[in-house]
Amino acid sequence: PPPPESPPPAPFLPGAAPVSYAQFALTETYFDASHVTAEPAATEETAEVLAALRSVFSEEGYAIHDLAMTLQGTTPASGGGMHVDWQIELTAPTSMDWAGFTAWVEGDEFDTAVTHATSSIGGAHLNSFFSGSGTVTTAPMGMANAPSPPPLL
Repeated sequence: PPPPESPPPAPFLPGAAPVSYAQFALTETYFDASHVTAEPAATEETAEVLAALRSVFSEEGYAIHDLAMTLQGTTPASGGGMHVDWQIELTAPTSMDWAGFTAWVEGDEFDTAVTHATSSIGGAHLNSFFSGSGTVTTAPMGMANAPSPPPLL
């Protein structure tokens, strides 16, 4: 017998809008201390950085729906310290100024804003600075209920 038909997609909620996806790399460089890997401190530290990123995006006027940050790896920094490589994924309205967003994230102003926001948290965040590395990749996702989670890669 043929396989059962899949159920129809869920209807869009009122207020659904075209949504786009973006991803970029962010490097955190510790000049003193190192990245926390033990739980629950690692999860807490990541959540603090995510909150700081969301705040920075909001202060710059970008309405980010969903935001995810995934550890990609760590490498020793010259002169001591450590580089922590993060993959940032987010969704936002397709109508957002994506060219402006991309230029801002790839520029020094973003690095300064994220470093300032995280260092104001205190603790281990006083011992690191952030820099965007690489380019921002964006793609439309189509209509979606907002907020919408970043797709899994």
